[in-house]
Amino acid sequence: MGHKHESMVEELGTGTYINLGHWLKLPATYARFDGEKVELLTFEGE
Repeated sequence: MGHKHESMVEELGTGTYINLGHWLKLPATYARFDGEKVELLTFEGE
């Protein structure tokens, strides 16, 4: 997928598209998968 800085989770047919957005600067977005669902979370720093 092209270059996009918007974080998103999108269901596409039988799959899921996950875009983390940006992660080089804080706050950074990351994904967590618990074996059943995925969620986007934000890391603010320590």
